[in-house]
Amino acid sequence: MELTEKHRPKTFEEVIGQELAVKKIQTKARNGYGGLRYWIAGKSGQGKTSLARIMASLFGGMVTEYDSADQFTKSEFNQLSQSFRMSSMFRHTIIINESHGMRAPIVRQMLGLMERMPKWALIIFTTTLDGEDLFSEQMDSGPFASRVTEIHLAQRGLAGKMALRCQKIARAEGLDGKPIKAYEKLLYDCGSNMRKALEKIDAGEMQD
Repeated sequence: MELTEKHRPKTFEEVIGQELAVKKIQTKARNGYGGLRYWIAGKSGQGKTSLARIMASLFGGMVTEYDSADQFTKSEFNQLSQSFRMSSMFRHTIIINESHGMRAPIVRQMLGLMERMPKWALIIFTTTLDGEDLFSEQMDSGPFASRVTEIHLAQRGLAGKMALRCQKIARAEGLDGKPIKAYEKLLYDCGSNMRKALEKIDAGEMQD
């Protein structure tokens, strides 16, 4: 198993440097995650998918995760829409990664779907697009933004905290041999991308 998956955070407390994002997520979900919609934006390797999976774990039930908006096709949407019209005893989390790639027709239909969210469902969109415009296509993102809770991940002050975590993982895996300054440089070179840093550690770059 790759280090990224083996050491992926399992709790909110393990997600590095995103205390404010976690607080906002938990505040919105103070009465439970059922019927909620989140839009999590941040750079690669900084915790978007980890946060989504932690939320899904806390909510319980089945999880359907799409690696990109391209996988969330018209057929997938129709199946989801049909399931929303039915009563269910089973909780279901839908995670759509790289959501900014959703096409205009899907986005428009999603607006109606989110208006009738059942309490047994939770939808989480993640994206590397961090700005006012939620989607890559030219469309008014206002109606969509009004239906989701936007979570923007912190970008600053992550490298030092991530360096300590990476060194701990490297030691646990027998892949350590360099001082903490080397890990700080690694995270700086990787743009505070934990996934990329762990890939380099897995390749032996922190060994003497």
